[in-house]
Amino acid sequence: MGDVVHRLKNKLGGIHGFADLLQKELPEDDPRLRYVQRIQSGVDQVDEMFVRLMKLFRTPELRREKIELTDRLAAAAGRVTGLSGRTAGVDFPEKIRKAQKVRVTGDPDVLDDTLFHLLDFTCQTAETVWALTVSAPDGRPAAVTIRYELPENGLPENRSDRISELLRNAQPVEARISLAVADRLCRLLGGRLKMEAPDPRSRCLLLQIKREI
Repeated sequence: MGDVVHRLKNKLGGIHGFADLLQKELPEDDPRLRYVQRIQSGVDQVDEMFVRLMKLFRTPELRREKIELTDRLAAAAGRVTGLSGRTAGVDFPEKIRKAQKVRVTGDPDVLDDTLFHLLDFTCQTAETVWALTVSAPDGRPAAVTIRYELPENGLPENRSDRISELLRNAQPVEARISLAVADRLCRLLGGRLKMEAPDPRSRCLLLQIKREI
């Protein structure tokens, strides 16, 4: 799989390079530039999809460090905001600023990617995000909880409270890839990703991870 993705990324690089040459040759006021820019944007999006797919097949060499979970969540929220330009109606910085400080043990890079892809999935599929919290219940793993509202065309109530159903049916496909990456990386951390359905129109994604040891 890795070799196939590498070959495809090389082909995409060639297409992007050709588009870059066209951009340089066309005058700045040439209306055809918009087509060149659409090619560049499309190639970038497909390339990013391949990068995420590779995370489903590679197993990184894990480190074990003590990590401040809340700070890592804030950094991941910043990455999502910079990528999508939207945060599904939630003030991430304000929510995280008030979050409980919790320390966990795991690989910081894997945790960063897990949080990023989880938030990215939420922003792509939610009508709005109601809450983003960090907690550390006594005697239980630390948890990041994202509560969000389903859009009108969200998944049917009886099929939307399991991660496996989201992985098969959530739209767009880029969201499913993000969730699959988050789920796999969470397992590498020794954690667990869960879905709860408090009511027909809202869902809670829970990322549970071991506390500091």
